[in-house]
Amino acid sequence: PTRGDPTNLYKLNVHIRLGVYHCFRCGAKGKWWSFREKLGGTMRDQIQGVAFDPPAASKIHTAKPQALTEADIDVMVDFLKDSPRAMDYLLNERALSASVLKKYRVGACKTTFLSPDGAPTPQLSLTFPMYDATRNPVRYKTRSIDDKRNMRLAPKSAPWGLFGLHTVPEHAEAVILTEGEFDAMAAHQGTGLPAVSLPIGAASLPLEVVAMLERFAKIYLWLDDDVVGRRAATAFAKKLGVARCVMLRAGVGEEGGGAVVKDANDALRMGVDFAEVMSRTMPVPHERILRFGDLRDEVFSVLQGGRD
Repeated sequence: PTRGDPTNLYKLNVHIRLGVYHCFRCGAKGKWWSFREKLGGTMRDQIQGVAFDPPAASKIHTAKPQALTEADIDVMVDFLKDSPRAMDYLLNERALSASVLKKYRVGACKTTFLSPDGAPTPQLSLTFPMYDATRNPVRYKTRSIDDKRNMRLAPKSAPWGLFGLHTVPEHAEAVILTEGEFDAMAAHQGTGLPAVSLPIGAASLPLEVVAMLERFAKIYLWLDDDVVGRRAATAFAKKLGVARCVMLRAGVGEEGGGAVVKDANDALRMGVDFAEVMSRTMPVPHERILRFGDLRDEVFSVLQGGRD
């Protein structure tokens, strides 16, 4: 179901035990049999052209994900220290401090992704560990420096976690929730407040993650300042509790030339005053209330083919 586009790989999640699927690229979801119908035949018929061999049926139900350890993350952190290109990207292009990178346990590795012509290609990638409520690492995300669309979660089928959750003080009552890892680190660097990021962006808020955020009396939603981000903020606030959620928007940056700053990392790079951003919190808008800017952004998105 990649529709001939290699960037669509690794976007489909199939939950074997529950018998459901969800595509985080196009939003399609449903039961296993509806997925089979969409493919137009038996699964065996459809996977003949796939470049990798599916696991044996007996292993699908018995295999357990390999547990992620701090030692595994140490290896990736050390790889980053020995990668001048990755460090230059983070410190200069992303404007993140070395102390924040260390605190969030950011690492690096070489990951094989498919190039535009379909050839497997090792790419220098950054790694972002996710932690559960007990401060144990459960997953990590790899993201190519060369192409941000190339990303992967590992171990497969591991529990959900939050990037940055291990940095949050035990008795913290407020937290900033962002759409991406760079934004969480930028928000923390700029405000000093605890900040975590969603595991798969604005596409979904898993119930396990909702439970991890239950302890906070106030949640600052700093999602992308676009149609997708604003709609996600409204939907997430319903799950998290509208009364304890407020929205953050950066406005414009000193180097923005009047342009809207899309996210927290852009705000950091463009010299936005984070104290001013925090003083201008906004209530989460009702899902049926749209601004003219929302409509403008949505029309622009359609003209661009519906892709970011």
